[in-house]
Amino acid sequence: MIEDEHVMQLIADALGAQDMPSFVRDSARRAWAWRAQDAALAELVLDSSVTVGMRDAGGTDRILVFEHGLESLEVFVRLGTQTAHRVRLTLDPAVDANFRIEVARVAHELEKQSISAAGGEADVSLAGDAPVRVVVESGRNVWTTPWFRLIE
Repeated sequence: MIEDEHVMQLIADALGAQDMPSFVRDSARRAWAWRAQDAALAELVLDSSVTVGMRDAGGTDRILVFEHGLESLEVFVRLGTQTAHRVRLTLDPAVDANFRIEVARVAHELEKQSISAAGGEADVSLAGDAPVRVVVESGRNVWTTPWFRLIE
């Protein structure tokens, strides 16, 4: 079996070859792009809606924690009505960052909201229960949470 890193080296070599047919080079580029995209995807390490004892007694709050490398993002959701939920984003370590919140709406359209977060913390109001993801830009790092819903 070929190891993942070996395959990536073969793809890198193929991309650099001059006599490579264009369909092979295009396939290699697509494989390389997927690898880069996957590397920037954060891991969900805590979701209070599935962790026993983490929800408050009233069931009105939810905490999600995503990790990417040495950074983590806590998403604290104060559930409201279907029209508005209060969301606090906290980056650890607490550094200045930009958050881009993307909400998937009908017909594959994305609603995007950018927030500058001094000290790595920001509050936002989000409506509905459409899938959401957060793009984090801190320094030279850019990473993305997987899609999630505020209400589970």
